[in-house]
Amino acid sequence: TITVNGGTSYNGPANVAVAFVAMANFNGVTGAQDVTNSVTWNIGNTNILPSISGGSGTLTLGFPNTPFTVSATLCGVNSTTNLTITTTS
Repeated sequence: TITVNGGTSYNGPANVAVAFVAMANFNGVTGAQDVTNSVTWNIGNTNILPSISGGSGTLTLGFPNTPFTVSATLCGVNSTTNLTITTTS
C-alpha cells in the first residue's frame, strides 16, 4: 500500500514536504514491512509532484482537487494508489 501523510488525499499548503510511505507484505513475515526507501517511485503527474526521494515529496501550487496516481515498484511488483491533491496556498 502507498499513503501520503497517512491517507490517500492531501489538502494543505503547497511547497511543503509531504510523507509518502510504501508498505509490503512478504511470505513468511508477519505484518506489513516499510519498504519506502527501497522502492522505485513513479509519479503520474510530475507537474503536481516533481519527485519523491526518501519518502518525501514537495507538492506544487495550483492543482485543486486533482487526482493522479503514484506507484511504487519493488522486485518487479508494482503497487498503485490514486491520490487526490489540493494545494491551498
